[in-house]
Amino acid sequence: MRHTKKTVVPEHTYDQLVGVNCDICGKRGDPNSRDQFTSFYPGDNVDHCTVERKHGYSYSGDYCIETESYDVCPDCWSSVIAPLFKNPPSISMLE
Repeated sequence: MRHTKKTVVPEHTYDQLVGVNCDICGKRGDPNSRDQFTSFYPGDNVDHCTVERKHGYSYSGDYCIETESYDVCPDCWSSVIAPLFKNPPSISMLE
């Protein structure tokens, strides 16, 4: 989950990213701390994952595409998401 705030600059307003929460465990990445899972400092190492699905249609120049995304911290990636790809559940488990 991404947290933004409205920032007014002369002539326009934009959304400034102020933090990211892991959508699985809730851990918050703080843009002012280098100890969190998401760092916003240019040149820093970043350890962050977003799982995303885009769905919709595109036809003759007209399109409608929706994006569903989830932010995941490295701990949840290693313990929850990656095991799903390494050992996918059987179809019967999903039903």
